[in-house]
Amino acid sequence: MKAWRLSLTDERFDYRELPDPEPRVAGVTVRMDAAPLLSYLRAFVAGELPGYLPPGGEFTPGTNGVGVIDRVGAQVYGLAPGQRCCCRRTWRRRRTCRSRPRH
Repeated sequence: MKAWRLSLTDERFDYRELPDPEPRVAGVTVRMDAAPLLSYLRAFVAGELPGYLPPGGEFTPGTNGVGVIDRVGAQVYGLAPGQRCCCRRTWRRRRTCRSRPRH
């Protein structure tokens, strides 16, 4: 997969090839079509947002987005590869919605 990666140790932000992630138990992997880079990303990375600290080392920035389910893990019911979905980091329970056909 291709992904934007931000490295805090050597201050790099680059787009590169990474191994495809494996879905966790009761989880899915999503091929993201769109994800925002929020206006407060710079303050987050600098550790200037009270209560929020960036992960150490390297990470893919983003908080939510839309895409297509790529693979499902064990104990996933009602979701399947190919379904469109939206992702939010604050969702803790299963939430689904019907996809509209693309025109």
